[in-house]
Amino acid sequence: MGFFKKSHIALLFDDRGELLAKKSFRRKDDFFTYDGERKFNIILQNTTAFEKFGILWNTKYYFYNINNPNPLVLNKKLEPILNSKIYNVMLETKVARDLNDLTKSTLSQLMTPKNIIIVLAILGAVYYFSSGGTLTGTSTP
Repeated sequence: MGFFKKSHIALLFDDRGELLAKKSFRRKDDFFTYDGERKFNIILQNTTAFEKFGILWNTKYYFYNINNPNPLVLNKKLEPILNSKIYNVMLETKVARDLNDLTKSTLSQLMTPKNIIIVLAILGAVYYFSSGGTLTGTSTP
């Protein structure tokens, strides 16, 4: 689409996928240098590239990892590890399992024999002291 030559730009990413730099290079070169000490190969065929069309010139972007001298190749046909439908079923069952665990974890975990005895002892002590220290219910004047 562009009337002039096509410009080639290498996008350099780190291991976390963050863009570190953009470096332009010429198509006829074998490699380009970044930061004075890192050299990267220029392999234009069968590499992943993104082309941006402009009025005067086109720009083609190539993706590089800072630790790999060769460009990234993302055009391979890859089979997924899990089918998306199976993954959806797994997520739905996980949500249902988490909701069931949530209903089990409220009162049933607190209703142990040890906790019931402690609560009865506390209620008995409260009743004993609120009745004036006697268990008959009548207070002495």
